[in-house]
Amino acid sequence: MGAPGQPRADAGNRDLIADGLDRMIALAEQAGHEETWAWDALSRFVEGCVELGLDPLLPMVGTPTPESGATHEATVAHEAIVTHEVSETREVIVTPDTTVTPEIVSGRARLLEELGGIVGAAHAEGALRLDVGPGDVIGVVGLLMRGVPTLPAELGEDLRDRAVRLALAGMRNHPAPAPPGRPMSGDELLQRLS
Repeated sequence: MGAPGQPRADAGNRDLIADGLDRMIALAEQAGHEETWAWDALSRFVEGCVELGLDPLLPMVGTPTPESGATHEATVAHEAIVTHEVSETREVIVTPDTTVTPEIVSGRARLLEELGGIVGAAHAEGALRLDVGPGDVIGVVGLLMRGVPTLPAELGEDLRDRAVRLALAGMRNHPAPAPPGRPMSGDELLQRLS
């Protein structure tokens, strides 16, 4: 049984995760179609996820069900991943025994495809650093969503808004030291989480 205010990973949580995933896909599609420049679409996606309280890391973890078409059994990160919905006080918790539905697996692929197209176009226009991949974007937004829970709400929001700007500035193509390692693709992110 979960702690008060922390529902266990059940069908209701999977529904919340699926809803958030649908909203992120729509956000990425809308940004990709409406913005003239891919960098603006990427910025709109990142800012929109943070503003709406959407955590793109959340649907990337979990154990696929046999119906999902997974070829091997996946495991989850050792620590639970928690996100707070901005419009509600509920928390969504993904734990090692959380299973994902075929719809979530399909949604993951759609989000990674849409975000991959935006990232590729931003690379092509020279606006996004070549050492930043879709998995990096998802990871950064996921980290931004976690915030610092011990801060007063207004200060936390101000710092998160500033962190979004700093993260986007760091992804922008300009002379700067390269981050360690290589760009992380969406597929690599899924593989490392499974």
